Amino acid sequence: MPPFSILTHDHPVLHWDFLLDPDGEGLLLTWRILESPDKTHFISGIKQPDHRRLYLDYTGPISGNRGSVEIWDRGEYELKSGEEIRSDSIRITCQGDRIKGEIQLKRLVGNDWEYTYFPASRPA
Repeated sequence: MPPFSILTHDHPVLHWDFLLDPDGEGLLLTWRILESPDKTHFISGIKQPDHRRLYLDYTGPISGNRGSVEIWDRGEYELKSGEEIRSDSIRITCQGDRIKGEIQLKRLVGNDWEYTYFPASRPA
């Protein structure tokens, strides 16, 4: 299964960068998530330019005075049957240290997306 990573990024405001490796060799698909990714309601997201692969495992400062990042979660994901990784609606199953369950990314308009997390199991 291909890897994913979620980074906390403190610039320009605190947000989370959600990174998906689409093919094992190129750039990472990237979304800026505006609330903690483990929330179980719709969260606003903004599609970002694809990021370099080094960010899958990177913690530290970002060049150009753009703050710093820290790994919040990482693991592997699988596309749901019939889904395309570069479409306007992506549904994946994630197995990370924190995120375990399904994530749906859905384009609203332009670079505005909606991120929704469906945990594999909810606490009692």
